[in-house]
Amino acid sequence: MTNKGTLFDKYNELVQVSPSSSDLNDAKEAVSLLHQDDWVRILLVRQLDKGDEITIEIESSLPLRAKGEPSINDGTTVASDLLHGMIRTLNYLLNLEKLGFNLDIIGQDCMWTAFKDVSKPPDNAFFDSISPP
Repeated sequence: MTNKGTLFDKYNELVQVSPSSSDLNDAKEAVSLLHQDDWVRILLVRQLDKGDEITIEIESSLPLRAKGEPSINDGTTVASDLLHGMIRTLNYLLNLEKLGFNLDIIGQDCMWTAFKDVSKPPDNAFFDSISPP
């Protein structure tokens, strides 16, 4: 799991460097990874034409199982673990909505997202509140 101070430190490190045009994806965004675990990715998204505005995007989907692990149909343990993890993660996303994040779902793979535009630098308390469970 992420040390909560690490998100704040990594954010500050990333915003110190202005993205160049070579850092942009097809949507003209520079995307940097703040955090990733089995359930959650937290991204910093910047667009050159939006100045200081930054989007914090949080993505969640079912984790990929490693080769050799039993499939969901082979036993209830894996299914139960996935179900409890998904419930915990969905509650996390609902809490993000209370913090002003917009929620969305992308594609048939059911990737849940939460995103929020920030125009002033968030403080450490903000990153404490968005740290994954």
